[in-house]
Amino acid sequence: MAASNNIFVMMIFLFIATLSVTPGLGISSDQELPPDPSPEYRKHLHECAQKISEECGDEVFYSTFFNNVTVSNGCCVQLQHLGKSCHDDLVYFLLEAPELGSKVSEISTRSEKIWDKCVLIAKSGSSAPQPSASIIED
Repeated sequence: MAASNNIFVMMIFLFIATLSVTPGLGISSDQELPPDPSPEYRKHLHECAQKISEECGDEVFYSTFFNNVTVSNGCCVQLQHLGKSCHDDLVYFLLEAPELGSKVSEISTRSEKIWDKCVLIAKSGSSAPQPSASIIED
């Protein structure tokens, strides 16, 4: 669990690093990063991030923001343990990055679809293979 203590900080770093090297999403010198949250909200986000493993945090992050990873059944269960409020708060904080302005609706929709599919997977509780929470529908 100690490795997940800093998942929020790692997610922010990876997100910003990815933005800086992704064509069309790079951070220029005149753009700002998401506003720094209040100490209370930062604490809340950190506590939320501690409820999910680093591996599952990565799966959910890349599936939500880049649609290039499938959230595993086990990570769906962890996402449910994290809770809807924490999931939404982490996603919406990251969506405050100005570079995502044109993708906010797409990412928000994807986040909701991932959550909904994970609810179904977590509720099934079956040991039988379940469909993954991938939302890639191309």
